[in-house]
Amino acid sequence: MTRTRLALLLAPLAALGLLVGCSEPPVPPSVTVEGPPGSEPVVRYPVPFEIAETSSDVVVEGNGPRLRADEPVLLHYRLESAATGELIDQTFTGLPKTYLLTPEDLSLELYEALVRVRVGSRVLLLTTGDPEIGTVPTVLVADVLPTEATGTPVEPRADLPVVTLDDDGVPQVSIPDADPPSELEVQTLVRGSGEQVSTQSTVVVQYMMVRWRDGEVVDSTWEALGPRSFSLAEAITGWTLGLAEQTVGSRVLLVVPPAAAVGDDGGNDLTGETVVHVVDILAATTEEES
Repeated sequence: MTRTRLALLLAPLAALGLLVGCSEPPVPPSVTVEGPPGSEPVVRYPVPFEIAETSSDVVVEGNGPRLRADEPVLLHYRLESAATGELIDQTFTGLPKTYLLTPEDLSLELYEALVRVRVGSRVLLLTTGDPEIGTVPTVLVADVLPTEATGTPVEPRADLPVVTLDDDGVPQVSIPDADPPSELEVQTLVRGSGEQVSTQSTVVVQYMMVRWRDGEVVDSTWEALGPRSFSLAEAITGWTLGLAEQTVGSRVLLVVPPAAAVGDDGGNDLTGETVVHVVDILAATTEEES
């Protein structure tokens, strides 16, 4: 589902607003959500379910950092029609979606429901819909996923580039004063506890690319619109080989020599260049063979 389509399905209703922080219970007791965050939820409610006012509730409180407006947010969600209980859309059998945490990219209701919560939370949002613009009453369950590696730190080898984090958690890469290696170097910096990635996986990642020769950042999702998805089967050789058998939640340092790198990337001519990649693996899926 595109950002535009999700925003239309949950279009803002300025006259209604949200019942966040009100004295009335934000979620009727007849709505229950079963299952832990990260797994596809089972949502139970009487059908047709009458939604008098738009409201939201944190079903499960995460322990990650709080979401901030205008920053990327990574979501798994399940969206159902309150009138029929039928599924409208869901991401749990595929990859999560990246949005900017703005009313324009999501909807006013979903923006307000998410901007106060922590990463790792599961949120329930009930919307009344608006027949005039073609939206229906909906029941949405959204899981807020991390947009950076989460796992156990691993001590890297001393001869590799050094990766630190700035105050905003953005990786900073220091290139050693030495000739670059001639072979692909792979170093796990944070070992996640998620599923293992294969060469046939499609992954959602944050990444930074730094040229060895002068330490210049030539590409970075951290400085753009947030996580992106890639098929490892169609990626550069350095990614296909270096990320295979890593696990979701990991941060991986790749030192990619020219033979396993790219030529031209986003206007940066990298022909003949060794490039250092810092890759956070946030999600992965592998299509079943037919």
